[in-house]
Amino acid sequence: MAWTSIKNGSGNTVALSPDYPNAVYYASGSTAVGQLFASGGNLTSLENNYTWKTTQSALQDYWVSTRVKIPHNFANWAPTPIQFRFKTGTPLLTQNYVSMKLYDTAGALVPLGTGALAGSNWTTANITGPESTGTYTPDSYITVMVKLAATNATAAQANAGSISLNWNTTNKSG
Repeated sequence: MAWTSIKNGSGNTVALSPDYPNAVYYASGSTAVGQLFASGGNLTSLENNYTWKTTQSALQDYWVSTRVKIPHNFANWAPTPIQFRFKTGTPLLTQNYVSMKLYDTAGALVPLGTGALAGSNWTTANITGPESTGTYTPDSYITVMVKLAATNATAAQANAGSISLNWNTTNKSG
C-alpha cells in the first residue's frame, strides 16, 4: 500500500437508541389514532424500541423526529451511511411498516434508498442516500425522522429501534 492511499482521519458513528435524544413526537394529519410507547426490550430481543399500535382498520401513523449535530471534523458519509433497526408485527406493508426521512443541514429533504420497510423479525436496514446528495455543514444539524404505521390487523404493529449514522472524519482539531 502506498502512503498516499492512507486516509487522513477515521470513521465515526452516532448511535441513537430509543428514546432518541431530544426526540419530538407528532401526528401527520388525521391518521394518528393509536398508542406510541417506548420499550426497554425483553430478555429475548434486547431491543430498545418505539412501538406503534392502533385499533383502527385503516393505516394510522405517527412520527418520531430528532436532530443530530454534524461533527466539526466531518469529511463525508461512510459507504453505508445509515443503519436502522426495525421490526413489524406482520411482513405486509398494507398492515404495518416503518420508514425514514432525512433533512440535511440546509433543511432540504435527502432522497433515501429505501421506502417503507416491513418484516416480522428484527432487521437492520442499510439505508443509502446522504453519501451522494445533500449539504452537511460541520457543527450544524441534520433532522432524522422515523414514521411508524399500523392497522388493527392481528399482530400488526410497527417497531423502530436503533439508528446508526456512519461518517468519516478528518484529524482536524478544534
